[in-house]
Amino acid sequence: MPGNESGLRRIWAALLGGGSEPVKEAVSEDILQRLEKLEAQAKQAATLATACFRIDLTEHEGRLAFYYVDDETYGFLPGDARKNLEMTASLAEEYRRTPTVAPKTIFSCVFDHYWAHDLPFAFVDVGANVGTLAIDAGRLVRMAGRQNRLVAFEPGIYKSLLPYNLELNGLESLVRHEVLAVSNYDGLALMLAELGNSVNNRISIRDVATEWRSEVIRTVKLDTYCAKHGISEHLVLKIDTQGHDWKVLQGAEALRQDRLVTTLFEFTPWALRTYCDPVQVLTELLKTNWVIDCKQHCVGPRVLVTDAVTGVTNADQPPGFWTDMMLIPRKLPHAEKLVSAILEMRDQA
Repeated sequence: MPGNESGLRRIWAALLGGGSEPVKEAVSEDILQRLEKLEAQAKQAATLATACFRIDLTEHEGRLAFYYVDDETYGFLPGDARKNLEMTASLAEEYRRTPTVAPKTIFSCVFDHYWAHDLPFAFVDVGANVGTLAIDAGRLVRMAGRQNRLVAFEPGIYKSLLPYNLELNGLESLVRHEVLAVSNYDGLALMLAELGNSVNNRISIRDVATEWRSEVIRTVKLDTYCAKHGISEHLVLKIDTQGHDWKVLQGAEALRQDRLVTTLFEFTPWALRTYCDPVQVLTELLKTNWVIDCKQHCVGPRVLVTDAVTGVTNADQPPGFWTDMMLIPRKLPHAEKLVSAILEMRDQA
């Protein structure tokens, strides 16, 4: 239909002056296709030239943070977030102070439970991205006057902004940032990135058609990292690695056997099927953990998982085909009490 023609085609038709012979039409179509390809390449080049260059200073829920404006994560900020802020001395001072109020989240429940039972723990954020959860965890620890160690692993595109986001909130000495990918082996990997989609930075599930850039990074097992850095405490662990989560847990096998490791991870059956059986994974986890389906982005109502097949079936549903799962070790003191507290929550984590 004429109304659906591209601008190039309308201009070309005008230059030809209407109807044309079959040969002329064939030549015209070939030239048009070449021009359209060049136009698409020019648009892509313009996008690539400015990718991850524009940065905005934002504020939301008591956090200051730098975001890449052309990244999808920036679009996730809700309407009440403050954007286009200008740094001032008073603004810098305000967010570096110890907060007096912290939101009630899944992790505040877990932290409070560990503290109430005198269980020393370190918080480890695998796939920290902008640093939202790492900042919230740091605020909780600082507000409680505790000395828990916090580590944020982020080797993706936000590795350049995360240290500044921690500093904005006065947490640079409390949260350690590591430019490492966590996996089930110590070595090297390719960090794969998609243009404008930092939440899909990953080291598994190749999709050459969508890969904007890649770089060589180092990988580490949590077992290795904790041994090297003398982290002997129990762990509260968050994992968001775009389908690599089970391999992260495999790399923490010794830790999960010897310590209490409460974990929130992204359960994505379709991604797991590229290298394992998600039903077997969930079956294995149910042996030693209470498993809670926290729904996407931890928005309830949350459900206690008792059967692996049902758990996978529920996670396989649209629109996202994934869910957040919380693992609470059965050997955790008064674990049932923590399970009940999380099931009764209705706020976003």
